[in-house]
Amino acid sequence: MDASLEFDEKGRLEAVEDLTRALGFETTSTEAWLALWLADINCVRELAKEAGSDRIKGLFAPDSTVMRDAMRMWMGCGRKEHDDDEGELYINSYTNSSPNPQAMINKQSQVVYRSDGTAIIEKRRSVLEIYSIFPPNLADDPKHEQFWSTLQHFWSPSKIASWRGAARDTKACANWITFARNVGAYWDHGMMTMKPIEQSDDKAWSIAHTYWLPRAYEESRMNMCSRPFIPSDLEASPDQGGLYTVDGKKIVSGHEVNPSTPDPVNLPLSSFELLEMRWVLDRIAGLAGVEEKYGCEN
Repeated sequence: MDASLEFDEKGRLEAVEDLTRALGFETTSTEAWLALWLADINCVRELAKEAGSDRIKGLFAPDSTVMRDAMRMWMGCGRKEHDDDEGELYINSYTNSSPNPQAMINKQSQVVYRSDGTAIIEKRRSVLEIYSIFPPNLADDPKHEQFWSTLQHFWSPSKIASWRGAARDTKACANWITFARNVGAYWDHGMMTMKPIEQSDDKAWSIAHTYWLPRAYEESRMNMCSRPFIPSDLEASPDQGGLYTVDGKKIVSGHEVNPSTPDPVNLPLSSFELLEMRWVLDRIAGLAGVEEKYGCEN
């Protein structure tokens, strides 16, 4: 199990080297550098072909903030909700008083019922905090079109369409995930991330692996051809905050989680596509230290 398989993908280094030669310079922002190493390889190859354009040179210029600005929007658009439209708190202890999913009109009831009141990582009954996977304020709002335009440089049209399609209804149960109180902060602030692995055909269960991320790179610029590094054996966050399962086992990188739902239609699992998107972008934002260095853009 590895949090950085993309870095060693066949042909990636050669594609990045081709881009560097075509651009005529080697250094770019840390955010753009990480995006190159997590991008679809064919997109990197296309970037090399278009490297003579002002648009691509501006994207990768050493002082460019294009990718950084996109990551600031990603990290800063209300990913944790405290209050819903009726003013009810999004922190709930487990209740099984509403066995009919269609009777549960607010999303926190649906999400808590879906999880059986169990925290996804530690697998224990707990007071839960509910987080959005895709930031609600980043949905198909025209003012955030620049966010998507930036991503389109690095990921294929089909992948962008998949992510955008899954993000259209940010109030849906599929855009929400539960964590034990205080645990979600690790995930929300780019210290821990989750890699979706598999989902059943009937979408009743899925498998994901959780990974701790190392301390962010201090540099604001990096050589494009240098390979990023994510240790595969981390046991805690950079501030040494660790987690344990209900039976006392320490949660280390590669820890498997197995969310399931009693009703895939009315109480769908967290979206596989949105978890994939978050898996990619949170590694960029977390390793670049976007939130702590530059703050978030609401």
